[in-house]
Amino acid sequence: MSGKTLMSVGQALQLGGLMVQCLPRDLNSETAQRFIDQPELLRLEIGKLMAAGKNPSSVESHPRIQELLNAGWKIEPGGVSAEGALDISRFELKEFLNSGEEYIVGTTMVDRAKAMGGITGLDSALWLLDHQNKIPKEWRKHYLAFPGAKMRDPDDYLRVPYLAWVGGRWYLRLGWLGGDWRSRFRVVRLCK
Repeated sequence: MSGKTLMSVGQALQLGGLMVQCLPRDLNSETAQRFIDQPELLRLEIGKLMAAGKNPSSVESHPRIQELLNAGWKIEPGGVSAEGALDISRFELKEFLNSGEEYIVGTTMVDRAKAMGGITGLDSALWLLDHQNKIPKEWRKHYLAFPGAKMRDPDDYLRVPYLAWVGGRWYLRLGWLGGDWRSRFRVVRLCK
């Protein structure tokens, strides 16, 4: 050995978790077992995806987004993508209403969020949706808005994703940009 230290067990577990996140979300049990039994098949599949320039963990592969896309929704270009590994410590909630305001229209909320910087998009919303146990309990009183992403519904209205705490869990919702965005909403911002 050349003086380099092998990775720790903790690092191996973290690396394994990141690799799992890169797998397609609709991977069935038979295929998963085949990859376990024959790891070279997994290496080949990952190599094919990389050669084709596809990201198997893209937002389009998430089951909730697939449902929307299949129902005629479209993801608008220009969404902000979080760089690097996501962790709850990288997020913070920010108010967007000025003193004395009870609500503002959604397009104004997006403009104010952009001025704050670090606005989040679908990748962050889906990461939080998939890691609900990491979201601080004090955030449950707010709707968590992700104004870096916009989706167009089948009726051609622009909407912004947000998470709402309902019935003991977080749900992905889509708020109309032409509607009122009230004080219960907070912009989710990347702070680090």
